Amino acid sequence: MDTDAAASYLVLRPATMKAWRCKGKGPNYQVVGRRLVRYHRDDLDAFARGEVQR
Repeated sequence: MDTDAAASYLVLRPATMKAWRCKGKGPNYQVVGRRLVRYHRDDLDAFARGEVQR
């Protein structure tokens, strides 16, 4: 999922997701190429359950 879809899935604002990435917080994500940020549904679910270790 892109940032907008992931934020919607977690009922957050996309700006929150972007801020977390800058701070090294939030759910795990992958950078595809040089600019595309993608989230996997399993990582979002784990984050929502409090299972993410960063």
